[in-house]
Amino acid sequence: MNNAKNKINGIEYTHISSAVGELSLNETDKAALVTLIKGVANVIYTKHGSASELSQAVKDFRTQYADEFNTLFDETNNVTADQLIDFVLAMEPNLEGAIMQNATRSNISYAAVIETAVQDTLSAGNFNTLQGKLNSIGLSVQKLFQLQEKLNNEVIDTSKQARSEMLGSAFAEKGALIANNGNMYELRVPIVQGSNVMVSLTTSIQWETSNPAIATFSGNVLTTHQTGTVDVFAKIDGITIAKKQSVSVTASGGSTGGGGGSTGGGSVVTPPSTGVDNGKVNVGQDAVTTKEQTNSKGQKEKEVTEVKVDKIADIVNLVSAQNKEIVLGVGTLGANEVAKAEVPAKLFADVAAKEAKAIVNVQTDKASYKLPVAEIQAKLTEIAQKLGSSIDNIKIVIEMTKVNPPQGVTAVSDAVEFNVVATANGKSETITRFTQYVERELKGSKVFVPQRSVAVRVDANGNLVSVPTVFNGDKATVKSLTNSTYVVVENHKTFLDVDGGKTWAEAYVEALASKYIIKGKTDQTFAPKENMTRAQFAVLLVRALGLPSETYDKRFKDVKGTEWFNENGELAAAVKYGIIQGKGNGVFAPNAPVTRAEAAVMLKRALELSFLDYDMTQLNTSKKVTDFEDAAHIKSWAKDGVEKMYQANIFTGRENERFVPNGYMTRAEIAKALVKFLASAKLMNDVQ
Repeated sequence: MNNAKNKINGIEYTHISSAVGELSLNETDKAALVTLIKGVANVIYTKHGSASELSQAVKDFRTQYADEFNTLFDETNNVTADQLIDFVLAMEPNLEGAIMQNATRSNISYAAVIETAVQDTLSAGNFNTLQGKLNSIGLSVQKLFQLQEKLNNEVIDTSKQARSEMLGSAFAEKGALIANNGNMYELRVPIVQGSNVMVSLTTSIQWETSNPAIATFSGNVLTTHQTGTVDVFAKIDGITIAKKQSVSVTASGGSTGGGGGSTGGGSVVTPPSTGVDNGKVNVGQDAVTTKEQTNSKGQKEKEVTEVKVDKIADIVNLVSAQNKEIVLGVGTLGANEVAKAEVPAKLFADVAAKEAKAIVNVQTDKASYKLPVAEIQAKLTEIAQKLGSSIDNIKIVIEMTKVNPPQGVTAVSDAVEFNVVATANGKSETITRFTQYVERELKGSKVFVPQRSVAVRVDANGNLVSVPTVFNGDKATVKSLTNSTYVVVENHKTFLDVDGGKTWAEAYVEALASKYIIKGKTDQTFAPKENMTRAQFAVLLVRALGLPSETYDKRFKDVKGTEWFNENGELAAAVKYGIIQGKGNGVFAPNAPVTRAEAAVMLKRALELSFLDYDMTQLNTSKKVTDFEDAAHIKSWAKDGVEKMYQANIFTGRENERFVPNGYMTRAEIAKALVKFLASAKLMNDVQ
């Protein structure tokens, strides 16, 4: 705590402006804001010996910083200070609920928990005056908490040790604890403090040990490399929220290499018998046969796992709404080797009839592939006709092949080619496209840096195409509508007119540019203040969603289809998926600046794409389009889009509580809106 406190004086206004942007302050106001922020940080990072001591510190804070509050907000009697304190008091109990709401997500983050608690508190309480006062200088309650995290990460608590001590203490006080069943670990958190009713967090947590030479985690599974003792840490965004000390582990057979011939990630072990565990149907050795062979390309198919036909009914019987993931292990994945699963098509058909949302998860030590049964079931009739076979005789073959990564990039995972092939009667039919996202998981060679990393699809021409990717420790969850070769790359792209705080949107621009989603006006300049065109925004959305190329149908009078914005079928893809519909009279107006209303509608259409499976419950439905002073100027075709983006906290109003529907979107504003949209849709990690 003292280490963090000693760094507080290092806070400068540039740290604040780069974190939140769009502040309208003169030099006196800037100095007042810096002083206030330092004062708040001092209260937070001072160890108070008792509740009364903390209470006195808060009273002293209100008195000591009255002049700064008055300078910023033209207040008397510390009204804004009291409201801020009231807000924090009201938010504290909402933190438990926020943890529960985010617990089931595979990429739970500290920022998401805080954002949920902030939104719940704003919805339940009357803090309009507070928000209004903050808005008067370009701030908001949400921005204050984003600022807090940014200052912690960059100045005060860069190692995250102080926050680990505070949050770890808070979780322990609430009764949270780390438990394990064998080598599978979970963090148990009481729904209410002191309650015996617990929520269990497993893969949503980042798991680490104090000594990776002795033991490491893959997800929430501990792999022992040598006999010894380690401490186990449960983390969110690198902040330790719980720890279990002096855990004794024993290496199997005294091995010091992790046992089982793994190439670094721990081998995938097939259980002896099929059963249900933690919401998954694990296909055991009793239900499969395995073999080794060499394919026609000379590649070694080290472990071909084939599901037995007479075990289909047993597997299907275990599937339910609670157990809808069928896990099939296919061993390790070595260089130029193929890991293959051969699954009777009947399994997909029978499981789909029982649980339409079920998936078959084929796993190796370095990659996994989650194939929705509904995708195969929908294609089976057509496939059977092409192969001249009954469905009962068709096999669905899922292949993963470790290949060389593309040149000219920094690969931070193995490059893996994924294929799905239907076979029967000596014929085969490759399945390359899907109607919903098919998830892959790639294990990294190190813990990923989310803002500088992305999974890319390597197309037939060797081009790299960004696809939606969410990172959690050394695990990347990749979502794509097509099959191909995928690899996680690390990239750091910036621009001369962006880097070093030259625009408030620096973090958003750099994240999207590093992920190959957004491009500059030139390789060196981004032009953040320029307006973005309708064509540019359409292409951005297509890239961000990883939509496959489509053929242009010549529907717009003012678009030939050979322009840069349809070079790879992007505009045609935006049309096919309903993101753009034109301006009427058969024109698209590609070079016209995109308005705020148009951008909101395009984002809303993207949000409602069925394969996004967007969680609509996260929308703050208490927010209405009528909250804006100029609501009457928002045309009927745009009202729902504006309201949805407002409720999702992707769009906010401009000055004087107005939305300004006909105002143009700058390239910087689009970058922020797109990041917020993708993070809200769970297609990338949020950017602070």
